[in-house]
Amino acid sequence: MYLIIVLAFILTFGCNLSHAQTLFTTDDTFIASDGNGDYDADGNYGGRASFAISAQGHRSRAMLKFDMDDIEENHQIESASLALIPHQIAGREERTLIFCLLEEDWDEDEATWNNCNDIFGEEIGELSVRAFVRYEFDLTDVVTDWYNGEIENFGIGIIAANEGNDNLVSFCSNEWDEGWNVGRPRLTVESNELERFEVIGEIPDVNVEEDEGRSNIIDLNEVFVYEGDGQLQFEHDDELEELNLGIDDDLILFIDPAENFNIPDSVVLTVTAIAPDERELSDEFTVTIAPVNDDPTIVVVPDSVEIQEGDEGEIIVFATDVDLFFEGDDCLTSERIGQNCTIS
Repeated sequence: MYLIIVLAFILTFGCNLSHAQTLFTTDDTFIASDGNGDYDADGNYGGRASFAISAQGHRSRAMLKFDMDDIEENHQIESASLALIPHQIAGREERTLIFCLLEEDWDEDEATWNNCNDIFGEEIGELSVRAFVRYEFDLTDVVTDWYNGEIENFGIGIIAANEGNDNLVSFCSNEWDEGWNVGRPRLTVESNELERFEVIGEIPDVNVEEDEGRSNIIDLNEVFVYEGDGQLQFEHDDELEELNLGIDDDLILFIDPAENFNIPDSVVLTVTAIAPDERELSDEFTVTIAPVNDDPTIVVVPDSVEIQEGDEGEIIVFATDVDLFFEGDDCLTSERIGQNCTIS
């Protein structure tokens, strides 16, 4: 009875148990340059039961693609490894294979040397292989980036380190129909289910007038939800110091603009929520602060100005909070700004 209760407790309250999935290729093929044998640069070999990498007298390269939609949603990738078992190798020596990212989309029924040999991009590692030995190639970082949408998933390319010099290495493809599934390329992905973290509302746009003081915008609990352990952390734009954008202890987003500060043309601001597992979500909103045509504030006014008889003089007054421009007789005057200076 005690064991059953403990087991039930673990099943009920345990969290983030690792989940393993096996993915087979959705597309795999090889492309071959012109050369010996029945290969040519315009040939398509997507329907073959195996694919070859390099060979004597011509070059051939493998292309593999896996569908990230086959991995369950809302998971964090812990590990991902590509399993390969070569079933044919020229000679008995080890052959070194180079793995790289493919840079454009392709289809196994249309791929040829002429339309795909130039999409083999960044190298991500090497592997030395022998026939009928299972090898694992780590793809954790790549699969994580594919799954999270950090990079586009165009698949993996495999090239011989010494192309075209009798380095033939063959693998089963997804068309292999002899019941030997263990020989097909497969991607094993281990992941953990993530706690719920999503945007459930919008931060409203703000429209206020100058000198209205603090304005509460929204409770951020109405915008972001996180159901795991720990608390969300928040970051926000702070380039406009006079705007005094902030988040108080109750997670109320607010602005408290400085006196005489305005933004008549509005500005776009961003608030970012950061979960304990480092996931991030953001929302944008605009702030507009309309100017109010109150009297300007004098910053600098000269105590006295000396003007020679018959000369024209100029008095320069520096003011802030000048919301409107005045012309002609309506320009700033000592009466308008409420301060005087002495003219002699």
